[in-house]
Amino acid sequence: MKMIFRFSAIVAMLSMMATATITTSCSDDDDPKQEHPITKTFTVNMGGAYSKFGSFLSISSEKAYTTNELGDGKDVEIVFDGTTFKSATESENITVKANGLSAEITRLEDGSFGYTTSNGCTGTIKVEGELGDAAKTYVVFVTKHSVK
Repeated sequence: MKMIFRFSAIVAMLSMMATATITTSCSDDDDPKQEHPITKTFTVNMGGAYSKFGSFLSISSEKAYTTNELGDGKDVEIVFDGTTFKSATESENITVKANGLSAEITRLEDGSFGYTTSNGCTGTIKVEGELGDAAKTYVVFVTKHSVK
């Protein structure tokens, strides 16, 4: 009888092991931003100081502003001069420079730029055409990764 019981117990254990599924997940409870990443792509027309298009880029609002449209500049993280993209902290515009926002910008191999803003967005900026003309209008494609 003991032999049958042991055999039955072993068969039951093997059966349970064969059908067991293990699910794991990782989360950083200290950082709720990791829970819901969102990716968006938007397009803006931009230009340098001598262009009629804006040179102030707001990743958070997904807009480019001219000096006249800027208002208080509270949402501008990046500035474009026709040649490169810079952090708002490097802007010649006093309002933008003092808005408290910034971005780390890196030129990538394919001529695009990577960025990380101080308000938690990361992504890439790709410009159509060759950079270097402060009067030219550029079509700028921005990919934005943010968290909700």
